[in-house]
Amino acid sequence: MAINPKFILKNTETHNETSIKFYFYLNKRRFMYSLGSDQRIFPELWDKVMMRPIIKPNKTMLSKYKKLNPSIEVDLKNLDTRINNVIGQTTKFISNAEIQGHMIDLKALREHLDNSFGVIKKGTVKASYDSVEAYLDEFISDIESGKRIIKSNQREGKRYSIGTIKAYKVLAAKLEEYRKTKRKAYLKFNDIDIDFYNDFQQYIYSKNFSTNYFGNFIKNIKAIMKKSFDEGLHTNNDFSKKAFKKISNDTDSIYLTEAELTKLHNYDFKNAPKLEKYRDIFLVGCWTAQRFSDYSRISEIHIKDKNGIKVLEMDQVKTSTKVIVPLNPEAIEILAKYNNTLPKVSEQKMNSNLKEMGKLLDINETIEIKKSKGGLEIIEQIPKHDLIMSHTARRTGCTLMYLSGIPLQDIMKISGHKSETQLLKYIKVTKEETALRLADNPFFSGKKLKVV
Repeated sequence: MAINPKFILKNTETHNETSIKFYFYLNKRRFMYSLGSDQRIFPELWDKVMMRPIIKPNKTMLSKYKKLNPSIEVDLKNLDTRINNVIGQTTKFISNAEIQGHMIDLKALREHLDNSFGVIKKGTVKASYDSVEAYLDEFISDIESGKRIIKSNQREGKRYSIGTIKAYKVLAAKLEEYRKTKRKAYLKFNDIDIDFYNDFQQYIYSKNFSTNYFGNFIKNIKAIMKKSFDEGLHTNNDFSKKAFKKISNDTDSIYLTEAELTKLHNYDFKNAPKLEKYRDIFLVGCWTAQRFSDYSRISEIHIKDKNGIKVLEMDQVKTSTKVIVPLNPEAIEILAKYNNTLPKVSEQKMNSNLKEMGKLLDINETIEIKKSKGGLEIIEQIPKHDLIMSHTARRTGCTLMYLSGIPLQDIMKISGHKSETQLLKYIKVTKEETALRLADNPFFSGKKLKVV
């Protein structure tokens, strides 16, 4: 049985390369098959009538696309060959089925084409991927839909968080920006080496972004490269080299002192009623030392009574770690005000309202902070109220617990941190506060040391 094979572009409006789809009708059944993410073409180089790549573009067009892809002529010929081979393999499969008297199974035809062109599926990812961006796009789609779930660490078996999905989307956008500035058609897995690391770092710094911003990109690039490496999509393991590392600078994130927290708690917002609920939510975050993703969703199901003591009991969104936090009288009072279910607010609005609150309460101590911009360290002086944000609650809680003498191991059980090293990054104690805390120690006070 003869078929009428047709080839169309997935996107004819784009200025970037697009994938190609093959289809035909058989007994009123339509069969459609993608040639693979490694078989892409710029729409201008596609002959719509012949449904083939333009093998010999004119000199102007050739010069234009050679700047984007130096091997464009070879790639066009290879693509034409792939199209002919797809038609050949399809015709062969249908002919064999007819000779043997079998009904033509389109699912089996798809598997036949996959095997013929090395498109071996592992999980949900095609092993024919040679483009980091194509793999990343499908990875993002899969973790958004739930096709891919976490397969390691304490969250194994759970879906990726909204924050993680957002981080990968930002990475995808930034890689596309970077690739376009380098006039590359696409980034191959083998392109991700130490030279790429250094060049990408300079690109990020040229945009005046921080060291930590670059470091977070590298963390996610390493994750993508490892996943694709483990799936057998490439053999490039430069991402595991010591020089290919996530770098970071310590941040000077602030916390609120006990006096500032008390001032915030006691302030009468009758002249600014819209701020009151944001204040209340933030205070509960401070007194429980949780992330915004957790303290902002506290409801009555999370408030438990343990032997006459009211506690907050919940599984943290980011890590799935179960925490049980004793609630102080002030937190209990605020929660009761909202029937133990805090109002729902966005983090963006929370941040803007917190800055407004800080300014209203004259939390305006000048803070000298170090920032990394474009790879250079600069020092800025900023009023404290401009630095208050949703995450300040967690730092405030951890720091005030530490200053009150609660052991680190106990704070970790409340905050959900897995190590003292992680926790200590959250504790923001000045040298003056450390000195005052230690002043009563016998070593400094002059009191006689106990003999053990």
